[in-house]
Amino acid sequence: MILPLYSLLIRDGFRSDGQPPGIDDVKGDAAESWEFSPDALQLTLRLRDNHKFDPRPPTNGRAMTSADVKYSADKLAAVSPFGVDLFESAGGGAPIQSVTTPDSKTVVMRLAYPDATLPQLLAFSRLWVAPVEAEDKYDPRADARGSGPFFLDHWAPSNEITYKKNPNWYAKGHPFLDGIVMKIISEYAAGLAQFEAGNLWDFAVNSQDQLRVKRDHPEIVMHRVFKTGGPNGHYWQFSQKPDSPFRDVRMRRAASMVMDRDLMIDVLNNTEVFTAAGIAKSVFWHSHMPAQGVSWVDPKGKEMGEGAKYFQYDRAEAKKLMDAAGYDPNKKVNFWSRNRTLQPSQLADITVAMLEEGGFGLTHEVLDNNTTWRQQCQQYEPAGTAFDGFCYATQSAFNDVSHFLGIFTPEGKFKFSSKPIPGITDTIYKMRSETDSKRQLETMKQLQRDIAVQMLNLPLPGLALGFDMHWPWLKNYGVFTWAGGSYDFSSSRLYTEFWYDASARPA
Repeated sequence: MILPLYSLLIRDGFRSDGQPPGIDDVKGDAAESWEFSPDALQLTLRLRDNHKFDPRPPTNGRAMTSADVKYSADKLAAVSPFGVDLFESAGGGAPIQSVTTPDSKTVVMRLAYPDATLPQLLAFSRLWVAPVEAEDKYDPRADARGSGPFFLDHWAPSNEITYKKNPNWYAKGHPFLDGIVMKIISEYAAGLAQFEAGNLWDFAVNSQDQLRVKRDHPEIVMHRVFKTGGPNGHYWQFSQKPDSPFRDVRMRRAASMVMDRDLMIDVLNNTEVFTAAGIAKSVFWHSHMPAQGVSWVDPKGKEMGEGAKYFQYDRAEAKKLMDAAGYDPNKKVNFWSRNRTLQPSQLADITVAMLEEGGFGLTHEVLDNNTTWRQQCQQYEPAGTAFDGFCYATQSAFNDVSHFLGIFTPEGKFKFSSKPIPGITDTIYKMRSETDSKRQLETMKQLQRDIAVQMLNLPLPGLALGFDMHWPWLKNYGVFTWAGGSYDFSSSRLYTEFWYDASARPA
């Protein structure tokens, strides 16, 4: 409900050349411009002139001011769990110390440390600029008065949300669509039926249904996915207990080398069915950066250097490493997974089987997603000591830099260790402050090489970029790559580029 309706200060970029957008692609949203001070400890943003809120009361089409930004920032820091990503006062080592408003169009953010990635953080964060009237003039939990590309027209909880075009949005001529009707359909089968009937213009068709749907409706457009979104990572965390066998780097390398990544990707992504139909999926391995990220280094390629061999499937070499480490498979360790959706369960079963076939002694236990899993694998102090083997871990990040900060620094939300990691943590801190995007990119690539040699966690095998589906009258769909997480949560707002071609729709 938020993305079409409210503005951020800065929004994510998108591209049409198939490459993932980076920090140089971010755009102004409510802020028309911004600049860092020479010491990089202050970010000054200038708001757009005449950037108007919803014309309905109580905002009555008034222009946004810095007071609205200050109100929204203070509210986020005080009450939102996402405030920790931005504001030092919320804890967690976030960069922003204070927000001040020298005049009605200027916002100044004072920083605790230089952070060249702050524009991307603002584009990813939940700092949606709400009007000050949201405090007591309307209920923002049930209504909206935003300044985004669309205004709220109607909301029927559990049924649909209807948006209408903001004719005064700053991007002239955009959005192309006069409105959007977002249907809320909880059952996949019901949604698929509505899509096939043409009542939904696009739909997330499961991989196992795509070929059948295309066969039954050849006019539906089936286009290749360029990119899966942002640097959100899922991986197996190694225990950091003092007596853990995985304190030995040889054991971590061995665990990686008994993984047949291509086979795992085939099974998890139904690739053989598409191959048999003469349609190949694009298969990529994850490094310690999810595949297809801005800075991703392909573990299959020469660019990975020494660490590439620890991604290769080689049971014999893994056995040598385990023997050299003095590993006793009779002393079983825990393997913790979570009971969320089908694929993580299937993934866990396959991973356990490959580890056991490779010589590891495991006891597999499935944890409840909302209770024990978070306590065991995601929320513990010191990090990595609540289990003695492997734990399924997830990480969300706004860009590639924050991916490393979140896992491999002691204050990271998903930290690998409660102590700095020699040769890694200091490099990440320096990279965060780097203002030259090319140097920053090369540092991120070097970090992947260094982390691969140490194999600090066990990345999931990889991905097979498949296909999305939509009806042919929805134009400009699927031609862009986006930044900032998934398509549904990216502030790039790709749907402002979509348009409706009535001539492509049967009468």
